[in-house]
This record gives sequence, structure tokens and C-alpha cells, in this order.
Amino acid sequence: MRPRHVGLAAALAVVAAGCAIDKDSAPRNVPDDRREELRAPPQQLAPGGSSGDDRIFLVVSDTGRLRTSQRETDGSPQELMESLFEGATAEDQDNGLRSVLDPFEFRSATVQDNVVTVDVDVDPRVLSGSELRLAVAQIVYTASQLLPDATAEVVIKLDGGNSEWPDGAGNQTGEPLTIFDFYPLAESAQPAYPSRPSRAPAPTTTTTSSVPPSTPSSPPASDAADSTDAA
Repeated sequence: MRPRHVGLAAALAVVAAGCAIDKDSAPRNVPDDRREELRAPPQQLAPGGSSGDDRIFLVVSDTGRLRTSQRETDGSPQELMESLFEGATAEDQDNGLRSVLDPFEFRSATVQDNVVTVDVDVDPRVLSGSELRLAVAQIVYTASQLLPDATAEVVIKLDGGNSEWPDGAGNQTGEPLTIFDFYPLAESAQPAYPSRPSRAPAPTTTTTSSVPPSTPSSPPASDAADSTDAA
């Protein structure tokens, strides 16, 4: 080892020794204002854990409809959409949720005015028609959470370029998409209305006429005289 390196190593050793924390030789009292710090470890959230204040949309395995799952993000478009493309967590899967976005590669997400632009890379041929429709619905519903009342128009770009995507009915469109294009695919938090009670049929009434039956009228007087002459 060169003398210069030896001197540097010795200096680092001295600094490390000075920063070392010696063990207490005997128990000592901990001030009250430090006890809370030592009582519980800091909270740790697993990446993509199913908790937090933000929401993404996943697919219910049994029904094929969308349901929300919570995420902890900084609220930015990039981080929220990244959490979506990371897929379902173990807890989500235990709750019967999955994602159909595995073939997608997320690139970026931006918000300008009322439009959320999401750039992805994927070969649409690797997904069937229904699976691709669900994938687009996941993107649109999650991106809509970035604006108040989910009023966003969502533009999905394919590797930076314009592309057509299926709406909820399976029709290809290059126009911006909204949640209203996919509303039948998402579960509603509103309870179902009770069925309207069936009404009993209205009673039928039969009316009878009070007018007496008509009687044959007498022939005119002239006709009667003619009959008498003929006799």
C-alpha cells in the first residue's frame, strides 16, 4: 500500500472511532420526551401496499369489473400511474383483484388543463378484445382520479404517438376517453335500489244502460190509409 493510502486509511479509522457509540456500562433513565421515539419503530409501507389516500382501479377476478384499491403516493400523475402499472399486491390478490396491465410498459403521465396524457408501450395484439378493453378502463379510471370529480379526459399515447383504443363498447376511437365511456365496467358504490312493488291490476267495471229498448214506430197515417184501401 502506498504511504498516501496508508495515511488516508488511518485518518478514516480515527474518524470512525470518534463516531462510534459506546455501550452504557449501567442502565440509565430515558427522558420522557424521548420515550415515544423508542417505544415504536417508524411506520414502513411496503411498495404498492394496499393502503393510503390515493386510489387505483383493478379488476375483480370473479366479475371482470373494476374496483378501487388504495395506494400511498405523493399525488403526482407520474407516481399514481406508476403504482397502477405495478399491478396487484399480494393483499389485492387475496381480495380477488388482479390487473391486466402486465404487458404494458408505462412511460409517463402529465396533466394539462382537463386532459391527462398517459404514454405507454405495448403490443395490443398480446391482449384479447375484452382484456384490452379492461386495460384501457383501468388506465382511464385511475387517471381520472387526478382531477376533481373524475372529470378528466384521458389521452393514451402509444410510444409517444397517437393511437386508437377501444371504449367500453369495444369501438375503436382516437378521441380522448372518459369514465363515462366505461361506466358499465366499474362497480358502483351506490346500493341497488329496491325493486318497485308490483301494482294490482285495476278492477274492471261493467256499465249497464238504463235506456229502455226501442219499440217499432207506428207507420205514418198515409201508409195506414193506403193499407185500408187495399183491403
